[in-house]
Amino acid sequence: VLSFTTSSGGDAATRYKSAESSMRLRLSFDQVALLEPLQADADGGAFPAVAEAHLDEVAEASQNVCGTLFLELWSNDLKGFPLPRGCFWSSLQGGMRDLNILFEPQSGLEAGQTYQMVLNMRVAAKASSNDHLLSVWSMDDIERFPYGVVELGDAR
Repeated sequence: VLSFTTSSGGDAATRYKSAESSMRLRLSFDQVALLEPLQADADGGAFPAVAEAHLDEVAEASQNVCGTLFLELWSNDLKGFPLPRGCFWSSLQGGMRDLNILFEPQSGLEAGQTYQMVLNMRVAAKASSNDHLLSVWSMDDIERFPYGVVELGDAR
């Protein structure tokens, strides 16, 4: 279970409310050899090293892909976890891989809320809590600020 809480004030809270287009949540697995995301099926199979061409970009985000990435999504927000517009994932590059959720316009993460995501993952025996294995990026409005980051957190 991956759990995180968004900031409740400051610039981040303002940006969550002011986004006009879709926002994106990016999970960056920085050392797949130590922490590897697996498919959300009964077997928990590994993802291919190279993402299929129709699964690896924002414009190709698909809701059915979300079901291959996540077993369950939860939030303490009264509205629940925001309904994804779609998901996509990246090819393995330099031992790293990204999983992404794209949200509907003006319907993404909210300030001051806790979110939980259930994923199948393989943890290597040599992984340590000192290793930087996963970063959680809350990305800004994809139209106005496609590379803008609202918040960034490291999971250990």
